[in-house]
Formats: sequence, structure tokens, C-alpha cells
Amino acid sequence: MKHLLHRRSPIRRALAVCLVGLVAPAAFAADGSGAVNDTALTVEFAGGPYVIPVPLTLLLPDPLCVEDTPLCYTYDLTVALSDELRLAPGNEFASLDIALKFEGDQNDLDMYVYDAAGNLVTSAAGGAGVQEAVSVPLDFAPNGVYRIQVVPWLVVGPVSF
Repeated sequence: MKHLLHRRSPIRRALAVCLVGLVAPAAFAADGSGAVNDTALTVEFAGGPYVIPVPLTLLLPDPLCVEDTPLCYTYDLTVALSDELRLAPGNEFASLDIALKFEGDQNDLDMYVYDAAGNLVTSAAGGAGVQEAVSVPLDFAPNGVYRIQVVPWLVVGPVSF
């Protein structure tokens, strides 16, 4: 899974954060963690293989996945970008982009992103075979810890991301 922080400027430079997995806010440890800041703009991680879809009973109510379940993957991403970077000319349209990449047209992995307060910031829950991706403008992504959850909604054979 990749998370990219993009600047749409004449230079077309990209700030990238590669992530895999996010979980709804909960008081349990994430499977992984990383950070993006002015000097480290890219983070990557992987999860899986998943062979069992998340039972519907785990999806109601939030959080999507519960503590100690191996069915979902969570990743805590710390965003710590200076005002200098955020306000630099050409960064007014910068965003934090998160992409989930996996194999198999029949597999369906969904992604949810929560802020430090546990509020759902964005999600991507397309159908089978859809490579999920979200983009959060930096204006709406203040510094802090974001929890990313990957939910194997439908899995046909082992799938990793």
C-alpha cells in the first residue's frame, strides 16, 4: 500500500507515504507505525496474507475491527510537517495520498483512515479488484497520528498488500 503526499506545483515534486492498513480508533496497538515529516516524505509497509474475510458481525458497530483480531491490519501514521513546508509556494494543493495495492480481481480489501480523535477522515471501499486510494488535502490533514485500517472484506485465496 502506498501513501503519497503530492505537491501540485510547476516542479511536480511528490511527497510520498506508503501505508498498508488502518483500523478504526481503538485502545489497542497497531500492527505497524511510521511517520512523514519534512525530511522523510515516504513510508511503505505490507500486510497479509489474508485468507479469511472479516465477518459481518465485526463491522457493526464501529470500530470495524476489534482488539487482538488477526483479521484486519492497522497502521499508525504520524504526520509532522512544518508550516514552512505546508505554506511553501506551490503547495496550496498538496495532499496526503494513500493507496492500497493488492493482487487478484476477486479480492476486495477496504481502507479506512481515522484521525487521533477517532473520527473517520476518509475511506475507500470499492468492489472486488478495486485498488483502493484516498487523498486528503493538507488543509484537512493537520499534524498528528492517523490510524489506517485495511479490512479484507472479501478474500479469494491468500492476498497480501
